[in-house]
Amino acid sequence: LSVLYGTFLTRSGVLADFSVHSFVDLGISGWLVTLMAFFVGSSLLLLGTRLGSVKTRPNTDPLISRGSAMVLGTLTLTASTLVITFGTSAPLLTGWFMERPGQVGPEFYNRVNMPLALLLCVLLAIVPYVGWRGLATGELLRRLVPSLVGAAIATIVGIGLGVETVAHAVFLFLAMAALIANGHETIRRARAGGLGAVGGYLSHVGVAMMFVGFLASGAYDKSVKVTLPQGEAVQVEDMTLTFQRFIPRQGREKERMEVEVVRGDGDRFVVYPKLFVNDRTQQLMANPDIRTTPLQDFYVSPISYQPAQPPRIDDRVQLAPGETARFGPIELRFVELAVDGQQSLTRFASGGAMEIGARLEVHQQGEQQWTPLEAVYRFAADGRASAPPVELPGSGVVSLTGVDPRSGQVQLDVAGVIAEPLPARLSIDVTEKPLIQLVWLGLFVVLVGGALSTTKRLRAVRRLDRRTARAEGTFEAAEPPAAEPAL
Repeated sequence: LSVLYGTFLTRSGVLADFSVHSFVDLGISGWLVTLMAFFVGSSLLLLGTRLGSVKTRPNTDPLISRGSAMVLGTLTLTASTLVITFGTSAPLLTGWFMERPGQVGPEFYNRVNMPLALLLCVLLAIVPYVGWRGLATGELLRRLVPSLVGAAIATIVGIGLGVETVAHAVFLFLAMAALIANGHETIRRARAGGLGAVGGYLSHVGVAMMFVGFLASGAYDKSVKVTLPQGEAVQVEDMTLTFQRFIPRQGREKERMEVEVVRGDGDRFVVYPKLFVNDRTQQLMANPDIRTTPLQDFYVSPISYQPAQPPRIDDRVQLAPGETARFGPIELRFVELAVDGQQSLTRFASGGAMEIGARLEVHQQGEQQWTPLEAVYRFAADGRASAPPVELPGSGVVSLTGVDPRSGQVQLDVAGVIAEPLPARLSIDVTEKPLIQLVWLGLFVVLVGGALSTTKRLRAVRRLDRRTARAEGTFEAAEPPAAEPAL
């Protein structure tokens, strides 16, 4: 159900305005809602028809026991699930009664889940030392002493490396206590009964490792947004970043950018973040490039890309005779008005156009001489006016759009002048996440521990089936061993 609901949130378009990880409406919302309704209904039906046959008995487990710890752990994970579900659904829920739907940020999840994570760490730390029948508090504390001492040493080291707040120090202390306690129990049981006896404790080690990775990578990551002009080295903290080139789409390889990174210690490498338009949804997709090291991951995430484009200069200026104005590489000088009054009036009276001209001189950067031009302003007999554009040397046009006969000033409109071309620009988000490898390593350890536990449980079920079969007299003898191959 959680997977289906998460798919609905990201694929239905309800979060398209709130999350970069969400898609626009892909037209499958009806199917997703139908699937969710089917599985919710099936679950409720199975629960309702079988609830009466589920055997129960009064709980007699002491508070400090493995059974109580399991129940508390389940309730804690359920509470965290509900909190995360509410947070991710905030735009959908607030949209029912607010004009502008709202959303929650990372701080909401951190604040609400921190107490739950601390409780889980406490439970993980004590589980290796308590049994199903409970344990006295004094004995539990005595058994916890080695784990607590090791956790205290690790916390002091963490504070020296940059752990800042009290809450983070407490979280690190409890997570390390859980890791050390379960690690010790894993080793002890492996020596006594082999790998088949360590599954649950090994999974707890993985969870504790993930908690440490969450703290380091989530609370102490560094992120900087920077714009890189193509070919120019930009200093970002102790790194030098250079946007080398844009690589167009090649077959199935999407558009990407080549960025060279030089660290302060001389380490030099190249990353290739991708920024492309999805062929199906027409959404702009951004894929970061990640450089992984044992101690941290280095992310380069593209934000926007501006191709190299020569800037157009479009401007309006008023000049008196003899004045000059500059438009990028071009200087424009107004010399004088050119008015042939008698001929213009004669043409105007016979239905033609009356013209007022402005004699101009243009100087292009890098040349020695000024080029003469003349722009005109025409009045037609029907009252319409026009200002035909005149091409400028190099690029652009100029038009005479106004004349002030009292001051002798003219109004000139200049458009399309090409100035010095600007290089392509790539805006990126550079992020460093320390110890994030502990998250993935912890997940791998959890999976291995789960596989060992599952294997042990399957073997126990098979042994129970065999005992039951013997007791009922239906046990079938095992097949004789295969004969050894002849030499």
